[in-house]
Amino acid sequence: MGSFTDLAIGLVLVSGQPVETLYIEEGGVLRGFIFLPLSSEGVAEVNLPCSVPTVAVYPEKGVPTYTLSGSTLQIYGDPNTNVNVTFTCDLGNVSTISLTLQPINQKLNIYISKTYTVLGIYPSPDEISYKPGYVYLGFGNLSTSLQLELAETGLPGEGRPPAPSQATTPTNVPPKEDYTLWIIVVALALAVIFLGFLLARRNKKAPETLVEEDQAIIDYLKSMGGKAYLKEICEALGLPSTTALRRIKRLESMGVVRTEKTPGGLFVVLLRK
Repeated sequence: MGSFTDLAIGLVLVSGQPVETLYIEEGGVLRGFIFLPLSSEGVAEVNLPCSVPTVAVYPEKGVPTYTLSGSTLQIYGDPNTNVNVTFTCDLGNVSTISLTLQPINQKLNIYISKTYTVLGIYPSPDEISYKPGYVYLGFGNLSTSLQLELAETGLPGEGRPPAPSQATTPTNVPPKEDYTLWIIVVALALAVIFLGFLLARRNKKAPETLVEEDQAIIDYLKSMGGKAYLKEICEALGLPSTTALRRIKRLESMGVVRTEKTPGGLFVVLLRK
């Protein structure tokens, strides 16, 4: 049995709507690209998928500064401008990868090397298509936790040129790659259904429980009439912004709260009073 790498990605914004694109390459290499709007204060914070990534920040204008502490990247630049962040992570040359992405209401593009087979995915992507060498999964607005299981098969990617001895294909016989694409699309559809079924059963058997930080956030929202900004919650409870946002997103996935991006920051509304 192959070893497992658990990958958790969270993207935290002061304001604005990001677009994140991930490439999962052969050999367990993850490349990421994030289009990131800075807030009116010129600040943004991102949690990257690994603790020691290779990172570069490209501004729309000006010269931004940034700090990297573990997997948390903080960027300071010109207010109300955009930056592009690129990063590379080595997930290890493992046979199976488990990817979890927390719900953060963002557009997400995932390109998976065709050396991998998708074992399971939940929720279902809004779009599944094929690019040279990749299977593409598109999510217009990821509002629930993404769970993705991959197994590396070692099959060559669609984009590789054939060997000289294989360069000629009879005109009346479809290339082998065409069959591979149909096998992948059927397997991916079945994986979506199967993993969704397993998750539904698990959720029925083991409902999520509130931890102390969750309850503290709920109690504070009640004291504020059911509404408060993220920064107010952080200040009142003494929580780091990354921790508070992670707990709020968990509460949102449970249907306890909903969040709204506003010019004043992330606004949290209590749904269960």
